[in-house]
Amino acid sequence: MGAFLAQFFMNPLFLVGVGSAAVPVVIHLIHRRKAPKVRFSTLRFLRVSNERTARRRRLQNLFLLLLRSLICALLAIALAQPFLAASGWADGPVTAVIVLDNSMSTSAEDEGRAKFGVAKETAMDVLRELGGKATVALLLSNPPGDYSAALTNDPSVIEKNILGSSVSAGRASLPATIAKAREILEESAVPNRQIIALSDMQKNSWSTADTPPDGKTLSKMPVVIIGCGSKDTSNAAVTDVAVRAGSRVEGEPMSIEARLLSFAPKAVSQTATLYVDGQARDRRRITLAPNVPVAVSFTYTFTRPGVHHGQVAIEDDRLKADNVRSFTVSIQRQLQVLIVQDEKSAVEFMDSSFYLAKALDPLGGDAAVRSPIRPARVLTASAESEKLSDYDAVCLVDVARIGPGLARMLKEYVREGGGLIVFAGDNADLRHYNAVLADPADALVAAELGQVLGNADDHTQFHSITDVDYSHPLLERFKGENIFNDVRVFQYVSARVAGRSAASLIGLPDGSPLLIENRYGNGTALMFTCSATTDWSNLPLKGAFLPLIHEIVHYVSREEMVKESYLVGSPVRLAFPEVREALPVEITSPAGDDHKLETAPGGAVNAAVFDLTDRPGVYSWRAAGRTGAFAVNPDTRESDLHRSDEAEVRGISRLEDVHVVSSTDEMRETLKRLREGLPLLDYFFLLVLVIAVFECFFSNWLTPSAPAEVRKNKLGIVTTSAHGEA
Repeated sequence: MGAFLAQFFMNPLFLVGVGSAAVPVVIHLIHRRKAPKVRFSTLRFLRVSNERTARRRRLQNLFLLLLRSLICALLAIALAQPFLAASGWADGPVTAVIVLDNSMSTSAEDEGRAKFGVAKETAMDVLRELGGKATVALLLSNPPGDYSAALTNDPSVIEKNILGSSVSAGRASLPATIAKAREILEESAVPNRQIIALSDMQKNSWSTADTPPDGKTLSKMPVVIIGCGSKDTSNAAVTDVAVRAGSRVEGEPMSIEARLLSFAPKAVSQTATLYVDGQARDRRRITLAPNVPVAVSFTYTFTRPGVHHGQVAIEDDRLKADNVRSFTVSIQRQLQVLIVQDEKSAVEFMDSSFYLAKALDPLGGDAAVRSPIRPARVLTASAESEKLSDYDAVCLVDVARIGPGLARMLKEYVREGGGLIVFAGDNADLRHYNAVLADPADALVAAELGQVLGNADDHTQFHSITDVDYSHPLLERFKGENIFNDVRVFQYVSARVAGRSAASLIGLPDGSPLLIENRYGNGTALMFTCSATTDWSNLPLKGAFLPLIHEIVHYVSREEMVKESYLVGSPVRLAFPEVREALPVEITSPAGDDHKLETAPGGAVNAAVFDLTDRPGVYSWRAAGRTGAFAVNPDTRESDLHRSDEAEVRGISRLEDVHVVSSTDEMRETLKRLREGLPLLDYFFLLVLVIAVFECFFSNWLTPSAPAEVRKNKLGIVTTSAHGEA
């Protein structure tokens, strides 16, 4: 019994004093007041009133007796020092996991100090508060690749890990991290277990998308969350940067577009600077309204081929990590396009690819005025011997049938980021195309081809182009120019767009598509339902043909479709479909560290996966005589510094026993309450005081006036006086 009471009272011996509650009862019984007898001439009308008054006074006296007994009992309980044990804790060893939020947002500065520095100091205070006998593990929200969060009895190990930790450029998922901490604690048999998380309380870190999917409460273990840093949300970030338009050949102007966003409560001015290969090239002064994305465009011309890197940067503010965003671009002397056709005509202008080749390179390779695109023509019979990865785009022009070997090569090529352009024609076997290219299970050209409509020999009957999707990136530069107004289509293949990834970009009045796009893997396939000659349409003779073909090649080109930017922590896949054996790959990080890995042949594609992308910047790679680069950038969801409050944290993370504090003193008090329970002494004394005051007022209200003296006057009439006065 004594052990049971010790769980709720510091001095259970004082509970003996609860018996003092009987003292008022004894006194009451001894000093019961008897009503004085007063003689009246008649009691017939007073008897009922007297009985009613006696009953009311009896109830009032019992209530007064209860209050006095309660005061005595509460005083005894208060002297026993009651407390409310938190989470059923008892005295004994403690096992704890310290969760340290080291996501990018914690590098934001408050009064010249980074929030993460404050969090590390607080973590050291927590470690000292837990004591040297505690078993502790340190768990980072964004741990490095070789990090191990193991429980240990040696506080010096945890201290070393805290001091050696650093801010990452990644995004935190605190619900998931706390769930991991719970798993660590469940390995311990010690009943006194707790999780202590130190975070800047950024709202994004408590996203509902990161809530454990089972829908259950995370844990009954107490969780103390210590908020570090102020509630200031002022910050601006470069959220995106990309090459939006222009050819990727030397001497051609390119458009580089960045997006900026401010989270400050009022408009701020910023300077955006474009850096290329380490040199500042252009600047823009802009005003950023709160929470309104702003696009900033730069135009730059690369004068030499090769892999180039660049950044768009803004001025430093509270959070410097998101003020720079990197990009890479591979510049060529010319884009290489492979044209595949069944046969070559003895008369050049009657060749099925004549107009296409002329549009790609109007001057035929003249060194003085060089086209940004260089076409190469090959017959279908020898196409399988070509190395498709050497080309930026492949064109099939009026090819009758596509062999299984070439079909497999084309699918691999497009899947890995290549571009395919298909032109119909008199020789094309449409049923074969449907079977090989439009197979619903693996559609390279996601269109069900029908029959040939129209008459190529009768140019008096034609269709005009009426439906152009100028919102598409391929056609947006032609918006408002009406370049297709005089185009006439005499003959075409009816088709029906099939698949979610397919769309009609140019259409005819009867609803038939003239140009169909399909995204396949990392690449793009386009199909014209008319030929590349003047027999089926007059498009090759119009001024729209050359800019349209150039725009198409730039749009589908292999370099255009290669993914060149990743978020911190994302795996990077480097594929080499043209190589069949294991291939060594060397990667150099922004810090200059070299990493070596090998591709894994034998699967669908010969590829290697690199996952050590925890540092933002530009990574370069070398393999099979080729070089390239890719950029790794921070997750700008970390740029929004708005905080979550305790109610939001509890609702999102499903934490059952959670305590959110904002200072070291509050943390110490909370840990003490978790360890010792909540003292109730002050509350009991306050309750005794309230009851005592109420008892005084109630008692005075019940106490009657002094008993009246009964006298007879000279006339013999009975009179009363409260103070003995007649």
